[in-house]
Amino acid sequence: GIKLAAMISAIGMNLAPLDDIAVFSVQGHTGDKHPLPYAMIAVTCACWCFYAVLKSDYFPMLFTNGIGVTAGMFHLSAFVYFTPKITGRENVENRPKYDGRLYGAFFA
Repeated sequence: GIKLAAMISAIGMNLAPLDDIAVFSVQGHTGDKHPLPYAMIAVTCACWCFYAVLKSDYFPMLFTNGIGVTAGMFHLSAFVYFTPKITGRENVENRPKYDGRLYGAFFA
């Protein structure tokens, strides 16, 4: 009942940025999006996974947030992939507003 509904809604929230990734794929760049929400999906879900291990009924929380960690890392990786690469001395206006590569340090 309620556990299943909570799991489904949490998985839905963690997979919601897939729409943004599809837009990045079509546009070929990340535009004005900031990578922090994608990184924080992975970080907060990792914290919840740690907490789940401390509980006696850990499976629903660990399963749901394990998917969230994987999804967050995928979203951030896709953001980094679609962040325009700057080489040499290019025009400042052509630089991406947010460089997703800086957030890769969370998972290094």
